[in-house]
Amino acid sequence: MNINKPLVSIIIPVFNGADYLSQAIDSALEQTYQNIEIIVVNDGSNDQGATEKIALSYGTKIFYYEKENGGVATALNLGISKMKGEYFSWLSHDDLYTPDKIENQILEMSQYDDKTILYSDYKVFEKDPSDSYEIQLPSLPPRDFRYWITIENSLHGCTLLIPKSAFEEHGSFNPNLKTTQDYALWFNLAKTYKFIHLPKITVFARSHPNQGSISLSSIAKRECDTLIKNFIDHLERDEITCATKKDLKFSYIEIAQSCVKRGFIDAYVHANELAFQQECEELINDFIDQLEMTHFSKKDLKCNYQKLAHSYLKKGLMNAYVRENAFPFQQSLAQLQHTQAQLQQTQEQLSKYQNHILIKSLNKMRLWYRTLTCTKSSF
Repeated sequence: MNINKPLVSIIIPVFNGADYLSQAIDSALEQTYQNIEIIVVNDGSNDQGATEKIALSYGTKIFYYEKENGGVATALNLGISKMKGEYFSWLSHDDLYTPDKIENQILEMSQYDDKTILYSDYKVFEKDPSDSYEIQLPSLPPRDFRYWITIENSLHGCTLLIPKSAFEEHGSFNPNLKTTQDYALWFNLAKTYKFIHLPKITVFARSHPNQGSISLSSIAKRECDTLIKNFIDHLERDEITCATKKDLKFSYIEIAQSCVKRGFIDAYVHANELAFQQECEELINDFIDQLEMTHFSKKDLKCNYQKLAHSYLKKGLMNAYVRENAFPFQQSLAQLQHTQAQLQQTQEQLSKYQNHILIKSLNKMRLWYRTLTCTKSSF
């Protein structure tokens, strides 16, 4: 391993990308960090060879591969299988790197161990990169990363720098996912890798009508909804409460609110269900605690009466013995009646809360549907 200047593989997947591909490749070639390889993977373009012609025009400056169309995940995976670098850097064919993207990230990476992944800020533009707006991401503790990408979708995959060892440990992109293969992998990698924020602009992200998140918007919405629901199920309790600084019930409510704002209704309903389950669990635990305390005090009381009755028996006081020995059983009957009343009260509380949650959820869904035409959400 070259500790000072490790090889970085820049992988560019492309499908019908003749309009922008040359600009992406040029931005990779213009990196101030020299120890790079550029791999372009043509994902079965059907533009009469226009994409292939552009890629081949760069000659030996790049490595070029072609494959049948299978989606961006399959193109990235082919690039990963061909890469020789110690680090992976993804560049979409319609985006641009800043000239110092790789140099800044390699310099930053030298401060951390080999279980680190970097992500950075970026700018978004439509036609001219000089006319863009900046997306600044939070610098948060690595333990909060998985929760953050569950409630927000602002991370840009092309800003990442990933050790090749991460793919060897966790596998590569899921080819069954057309639009969410990146977030699914980041969530998985974060199990054992620290995601560290580098607060520098490293990418200019182009927004245009033909990009996948727009052209595949119906698929993207369904995939995102399912993915976030899956994230919610796989977050550890400590991950959630450490990130929110709230108890689990209110944390799930916070997740639900983030989902409905982005139009992920299945995930929203699921998070609300978990909040309700947590409320039920808290009520039941409180009831059990009260019951155990009551049982403990009754047990002590019963023991005392039995001791007193035994002393009466020794003294030959049969009537007193019978009376005092009967008292604990009277107490047990009273305890049973009290327990039944508590169970009935708890059941009524749970039913009332469930109805409240359902009504609140329906009202939120009605409000969301009324404002749907005014809402812009993306993943």
